[in-house]
Amino acid sequence: MKDLAPSIPETRSKSILFPVPPDTGADVTPALREVLTELAKQGGGRIEFLPGRYDFWPDRAFEKYLFVSNNDEGLKRIAFHLEGLSEVEIDGQGAEFIFHGFLMPFAVENCRGVTLRNFSVDYARPFSSEGEILEVEPDAITVRFSEHYPYRIEGDELVFLDEDGIRYPWGRLLEFDPVKREPAYMALDYWGKSFVISGMIPADEKGSFLSAFRASDCGDRCVRVEVPGIHATVGNVMYFGPDHRRVPGVFLKDCSDVTIADVTIHHSGGMAAIAQKCESLAFTNYRVLAKAGTGRIVSATADATHFVNCTGKIRLDRCRMESQMDDATNIHGNYATIDRIADPRCIELRFMHSQHAGFPLLGAGDSAAFSDGRTLHPLGGASIRAVNVINRDLLAVHLANDLPPGIAPGALVHNAGQTAPEVEITDCVFTGNRARGILLGSAGKTLVAGNIFHNPGAAILLEGDGKTWFEQAAVRDLVISGNRFENCNFGVWGNAVIEISSPHLDENGLGERCHRNITIVGNAFVSFDGTPLFVAKGAEGLVFERNTHEQSDAYPPCRMAASPFLLEHCSQASITLDTDENRMPRDEKREDAVSSVDAL
Repeated sequence: MKDLAPSIPETRSKSILFPVPPDTGADVTPALREVLTELAKQGGGRIEFLPGRYDFWPDRAFEKYLFVSNNDEGLKRIAFHLEGLSEVEIDGQGAEFIFHGFLMPFAVENCRGVTLRNFSVDYARPFSSEGEILEVEPDAITVRFSEHYPYRIEGDELVFLDEDGIRYPWGRLLEFDPVKREPAYMALDYWGKSFVISGMIPADEKGSFLSAFRASDCGDRCVRVEVPGIHATVGNVMYFGPDHRRVPGVFLKDCSDVTIADVTIHHSGGMAAIAQKCESLAFTNYRVLAKAGTGRIVSATADATHFVNCTGKIRLDRCRMESQMDDATNIHGNYATIDRIADPRCIELRFMHSQHAGFPLLGAGDSAAFSDGRTLHPLGGASIRAVNVINRDLLAVHLANDLPPGIAPGALVHNAGQTAPEVEITDCVFTGNRARGILLGSAGKTLVAGNIFHNPGAAILLEGDGKTWFEQAAVRDLVISGNRFENCNFGVWGNAVIEISSPHLDENGLGERCHRNITIVGNAFVSFDGTPLFVAKGAEGLVFERNTHEQSDAYPPCRMAASPFLLEHCSQASITLDTDENRMPRDEKREDAVSSVDAL
């Protein structure tokens, strides 16, 4: 590995041509640090690359401890670190950015007017590994790995490595269909952590679950891996994924007016793009997909995009997100809980999910909103005078006035001013990934139009909860129009094509109805069995009309619901069924009708 770090001329205009030519095979990270230093002196500007390949190693990269929501915190090595700048543009002009080791490509903090355009991101050695399934036993599989996935067996542990001998820990498996390039039909997740917690596999002496699956070498790059109760098909591909999200591709924090255009993320060791507390973001012709010619199926190891406590407008237009290991997008806020009431004007908040630790939930001048931790029922609000960080888990929040009456420890708290970005998701393709399509939680005006969905779970999910991920969500104005839902729910990650959940409602319908004013009109549904098109629990103001349905034989039938619509504890619902010729295949003795409780 060579270093190339030529000096930058003393005089420099606002536009900087990257001083290292492409395709050298050298580490250009030192040169990038010099360019970024010059950019910081200017307060902003433009960096241009010539087309070709540029390689980045972590050895001489910038380093900073980062708390990244819904990813793993830690001391990160960062290639492109931008902070406190205005009107910045990184134009790759078709360049390929190839990263080595545990190096984060982009971290952009407290910047305004940022544009990332016309380049691709990939890793010389992905954080995941993929192997062909050669044999399946009741509690084991035999897999062959290509030379692209170096490994060795240490005792009974399968250890993945890179070109420099760095270990790539793993702890999860998922089966993929190599022809369709998607999760295998009704494939299950196998998590080392789950097996250890259940006691089916003992943790090692360090309490680790990353090496929970015992392995043995069979020769000829073949490995036998023990997995209790494994189900798989010979000839399919088994994905060996990291049980962490250490290295997201693009991290945006406290930024405004961000544009990401004509950018392709082929791989990342976490979410491909994550934005927290940002205002106004536009993703245009943004792609997350495995690079052609690599033989890989999986792209990012988590979500393709993710937005937390963002404001302004979020736009996804003409994007393609495929084969990532979680959802195409998730738009939500974060909850913390009241851990202690120090006095009527001071409360201490605790982050309940490990991947929310260190999140800057509230600041001076913000408004806090309180909710019942059991029902999500609103309990009032308060203005914030000051916030002190106690540690990664706790915030001391000082209120401008006394705490509203009736609020006790255990109540949920979120930032009332960061719940309603306007959202537009148009002309995108979401296909072949693990889990769902898009998760929507914004109270702002939201439009989902002209997209194609082919996901193994729900194509669109409205949820939010204060029990597990502590993701705040409350949809108030959503239109879903002109989309094509093509053979969704061929996996285990959903109960309907479009699913609305208010998980804190009890069996009597008591609790907060999180989602309201949802219109689903003029969409085309293609399905292979009787999975419902639309399921809603605890929603208010639903319209489902002028949607068509077509039956296919793309997969074996699995679910046969009594109705294409299942509503529970909903109100003000107007649901129109299709004509007889478009009926879904169900028990002909049962009449197609809306199944509902409290539907009006």
